[in-house]
Formats: sequence, structure tokens, C-alpha cells
Amino acid sequence: MVTGSVRVRPADPADVRGVVALGRAVVPATYEPLSPAYARWCLDRWWSETEVAGALERLPHWVATDDAGRVLGVANLGELDGGPVMWKLYVDPGEHRTGLGSRLLAEVLHAAGDTPLVLERLSGNQRAAMFYATHGFVETHRTVAEAFPDLTWVWMRRTPEVDPS
Repeated sequence: MVTGSVRVRPADPADVRGVVALGRAVVPATYEPLSPAYARWCLDRWWSETEVAGALERLPHWVATDDAGRVLGVANLGELDGGPVMWKLYVDPGEHRTGLGSRLLAEVLHAAGDTPLVLERLSGNQRAAMFYATHGFVETHRTVAEAFPDLTWVWMRRTPEVDPS
């Protein structure tokens, strides 16, 4: 756990290596207990320097860094079917339960505005399920995957309910 200050800010190209290092630490810890094959696929597909650099160019990302500049967390905001989707929210395992994930999520929610935010999580990832439920996300459906665990889709209503009376 970091004892100094942690800064959450927009990511820039200089963060590529730090984001990759974070992914290389987080993905195995998060996914290997659920599916070693899925963990390996994620690392190979999404966490290379080339892929991360391209993602930082295409989508807004936020990073949480310590006083030494080490990336402790990352989140991003993309688009799916014309609406906002968060494809990544990862926090260094040593920083779980420090509020860092909530700070990153707040940046994404702010950027998404009043539009409902959707995201997917790996079914069986109970830590993620509890985190998102605590923040007001509700499950909408599951996507069946052939080679990996299913994906659970959740969303958070961002606009006020309209009183029908």
C-alpha cells in the first residue's frame, strides 16, 4: 500500500509502460483463479505496449500514480452501441480497498455525463461484482463465452427517474 500521495489524472503516452506493468500484475491475480487460459489471452491480447499505446490514442484513460510515478490503477471510457462503456478499471492488488478504484470510477462517470454507463466483468469475479454493486451498478445480462467464463454486463442509471404521477 502506498504511504505517500496518489494522483489521479488523464493518461498520456508516457504512461504506456506503467499501464502495461500494471496489467501484467493485475491480470494474473484477477483472472488466473477463474480461468488461466482467459488470463493468458487477456495479457496477450490487451496488455502489450503496442495495444496499450493504441488504446491510449483512441480512448480517454485515467491513471492513478504514486509519488514516484508508478501506475497503481487505470480506467478508460469507450463507446458501445452509441453509449459510454468502461472497458478497463484495474487497480494494483496492493491498493484494493483504499478508495483508488472509486476515484478512477468517478473520473469515468464524470466524463460519461448523465448517460448510463455500461461495463462487462468476468462472471465469477466476486470482488468486481461487489465493487460495482456497491457503486449502484445492476446486472443486465450475461454473454456466454465458448472458451472462457461468461461475461456479466452491468449498468448504472445516470439520469434521474421520472415520476409518472
